[in-house]
Amino acid sequence: MASGLRPATVARYRAYVLDDLIPALGAIKLDALRSGDLIAFAESQQHAGRGRVTLHRCLRTLSSALSHAVHTGRLAHNPAVPSIVPRPPATPVEPWSAQETAAFLACARRAEPYVIERLDAIAGAVHGGGAAGPEAAAGAISEQVIQRFLNRRDLGSGRSSGGHW
Repeated sequence: MASGLRPATVARYRAYVLDDLIPALGAIKLDALRSGDLIAFAESQQHAGRGRVTLHRCLRTLSSALSHAVHTGRLAHNPAVPSIVPRPPATPVEPWSAQETAAFLACARRAEPYVIERLDAIAGAVHGGGAAGPEAAAGAISEQVIQRFLNRRDLGSGRSSGGHW
């Protein structure tokens, strides 16, 4: 089906289609679907409290499927082009300081030493962390935060949700 896509990506696309798009737009024949239908869908989702990023991703999933229908001759045009909901701007990322990195690694070492092996990439920041060392800064990070990180690692992506430690 979706060659080259990770299972989590395919699952997210499937959820958008089954949980959002079909219930809202499934009664409209594909060749009768208009950009006005998509605008109404987007507005209803926003009024219902749907996040802008999630809504953008949902509509991009639909747009990709409609583009495929156009390329295979099943549809004359893609009503989702141009984008109904523009791509939200990226959130700026603030890298951890050496002290924050040291604190995270110290707590991770206590919670589960396995995490240290998985975070080799940031370990270099600990080496320049100052005379107090990682243990002195460890109190700034709670064990609960580390546990949330450890629970996420089993989701398959290896990425956290961008929270601060």
